[in-house]
Formats: sequence, C-alpha cells, structure tokens
Amino acid sequence: MKKSGPILAIFGMVTLFLMSCGLISPSFASGDITITVESKGDVRVTPDMAILNLGVETIAPTAGESQKENAELMKIVISKLSSLGVDKAQIKTTQFSLWRVSQYREEKEEFKGFQVTHTLEVPVMDLEKVGFILDAAIQAGVNTVQDVIFTLRDPQPAYREALSKAVKQARTKAEAIAAAENLKIKDVKSIVEKQTWGPWFAAEGEGGEEAITPFVPGSLKIEASVTVTFTLTREKL
Repeated sequence: MKKSGPILAIFGMVTLFLMSCGLISPSFASGDITITVESKGDVRVTPDMAILNLGVETIAPTAGESQKENAELMKIVISKLSSLGVDKAQIKTTQFSLWRVSQYREEKEEFKGFQVTHTLEVPVMDLEKVGFILDAAIQAGVNTVQDVIFTLRDPQPAYREALSKAVKQARTKAEAIAAAENLKIKDVKSIVEKQTWGPWFAAEGEGGEEAITPFVPGSLKIEASVTVTFTLTREKL
C-alpha cells in the first residue's frame, strides 16, 4: 500500500511550521516578483510660433445681409493679414455659424436680426509681431478674439526628451522601492505611455499704454507620463 499521501501531508505541516518560525523564507523561483510605478518627465522650451483664433461677427435684419457684410469684412481681414506676412495658405476657418437673434422683454420676444460668426485660425511665425498683427486685424474688422496660443512648430523632439526623462525617473523610483525590500531590478517587463493632448499653451497677455498689444510668450512645459513594470530579484546576502 502506498504511503506517499500521509508523508507529503507531514512534510507540508513541517514546512509551514518552519516558515512561521522564520527559519526558512518563501521562494519566488516559481514566479517573477514585479513592481509597477508611474512617472512623469518634463522639459521647458521656448515657443516658436503663435496661433491667433479670431473672427468677425455681424448682425443684420436678414440672413443674406448679415452673411454678405461678414464676407466683405472677412476679405478685408484676410487681405490685411496676408500683407503683414501671414501665409494665406495656412489660415483656416474653424467656425462658421448663422442664427436668429432675439431678446425677451417683459415676456415678449423682440427680434434683433440674424447673426453670422466666422472664426479663423491664424498662425504667426514671428513672435515679435503677434501684438502688431492682432491690432491690425482688429482695425481691419475683427471683433472677436477667442485666444492667443503659443506653441511649437514641431513638438516631437521636446516630447521625446520628456518621455526619456519619465522612463529614467520610473527606474529611479523602482530602485528605491526595491532596495527597501532587499530586492534589485532584474528586467523591464512592460512600458506603457500615457497619451496626452497637445502641447497647447495659452499665453498670458499684458495690456498697457502702448499702441501695440504686448504679449509675454514665456516658456512651455512639455510633459510625458509612463507606467513601467519591472521584474525584481532578491539581493544575495
């Protein structure tokens, strides 16, 4: 008759007893020890272009009149921008809308007319001319300015640098955590990049007494985030 069952049971009980007494430690040979950390890296760079989001709003008794007036003003604006060195081929429409405008007084609707809004995205490569171009566009007929954004023509080199910093920072964090448990990094199991939108950075403009609107582009912070999983091994004592 086989007696392996009772023998294995006794061996298991003895092993558990020795582990509970701290005389032996559990082995991780059957599977990897892993640690997952999240990290960010960033770089500061100087912007090399600005994007002006500006437009023309008109209102008239009829939709046709409002649209015609808007189109005429927009032609003047685009012509002015082009004369100031803005590449006409890079100017694009981002919004065009037409709606009926009414105002309520004493619970009665008062018709005001039809409003047309035409918004453009205008890239400016010479940052020193941003204020001058914006002022000239307003004088030409622009009456709505959504925002002024400073950014990069090609953000990829800066983003790759930020990504590299994020990965290095992840390893530094993992090494510190592993060392606290007498472990060390064995290998990288996975790296997951967290996608972010951008980079878009709003400018902080400062008004003043000068004829040209001054802007302060400042520096841009480009950030990358990663989640890295490392496999660990126990330090030899």
